[in-house]
Amino acid sequence: DLFTEAADSAMADMKGRLANQYYERAEEAWAMMEE
Repeated sequence: DLFTEAADSAMADMKGRLANQYYERAEEAWAMMEE
């Protein structure tokens, strides 16, 4: 059960990192479009 919790938190962390990368790229794209 503890192992499952660790796996779940790791998955959530990975999704969070992917989301952060996506938002960073979106912001960069908007900055390029504004120039």
